Amino acid sequence: MVICAGVFVEHLFSRGRSFASYQDQIAVIESHTSHRTSGSNLLVTVVGVITNRSEFGWKEVILEAQMFDEHGALIDVVTHSGAYAGVTIAPHGEAGFKIESKAAHQESRYAAHHVSVRWAKDINEWP
Repeated sequence: MVICAGVFVEHLFSRGRSFASYQDQIAVIESHTSHRTSGSNLLVTVVGVITNRSEFGWKEVILEAQMFDEHGALIDVVTHSGAYAGVTIAPHGEAGFKIESKAAHQESRYAAHHVSVRWAKDINEWP
């Protein structure tokens, strides 16, 4: 009983693995952008697939899509928003994602994009 309580307390206060040590093992393997109108707002949407080459699962994976114009200048950034908006990905697995935001410019200015994995939590970390 004491051992079970000790394991529970350890998990309760555990910070989990450091994502920085595994960040290069989680990558975006495919992504596409689109635009749509919602009311009077133009929205930019990025959908894609990420892969996890590590032996550990990750949750609340946060992605950032940088948007560029035809000259290569950064014109907009789209990220997950709200609590628990990130993706969960199993060890050696793949997961789809969708991130969306109000567009900062008209659709014709969006020429290219690049999506990066910015942060994640160890899947066993409480909460």
